[in-house]
Amino acid sequence: MRCEVCGKEIRGPPFRKVIEGAKVIVCAQCAPFGDSEWSPAKPKPQVSSKPTRRSEFELLEKLTLVEDYGDRIRQARQKASMSIEELAKKLSEKESVVKKLEKQELVPNDELIKKIKNVLKVDLLEPAETVKSPKTPKPSEGIALGDLIKIDENLSQEKLKKSGQ
Repeated sequence: MRCEVCGKEIRGPPFRKVIEGAKVIVCAQCAPFGDSEWSPAKPKPQVSSKPTRRSEFELLEKLTLVEDYGDRIRQARQKASMSIEELAKKLSEKESVVKKLEKQELVPNDELIKKIKNVLKVDLLEPAETVKSPKTPKPSEGIALGDLIKIDENLSQEKLKKSGQ
């Protein structure tokens, strides 16, 4: 473990100190800079009276609209021998909405997707691709607070030298 102030490897027990309002873990050398000790918050036990059920919304979040939804709607409508007017009535939508859906000029909302699925028996949703988040850098690769202070001090000294000449 590294000190969050100077960046050195902590030998011995780490100290949890509050330095200028920030809770940090520091080494024995940097501990005197801190005001007080702090302790990590204990996680609260989760008590649930009912088993959790996945809502339809959570399931829809994990699904995405298929790319060829317009073709699928048109083919399912034709297979059911329905006109655009008949489908619009069954969906309780305007004919222009159905036409735009088939041309993919309109993206259906979740409610309309459910209506289409019930009337035409066609599924317009597919599982979403999962994207892995990039790994977070190791603490040893980052800049410690002490490094930032040194950089600031060096810049201040350079400004003083330039203004003094």
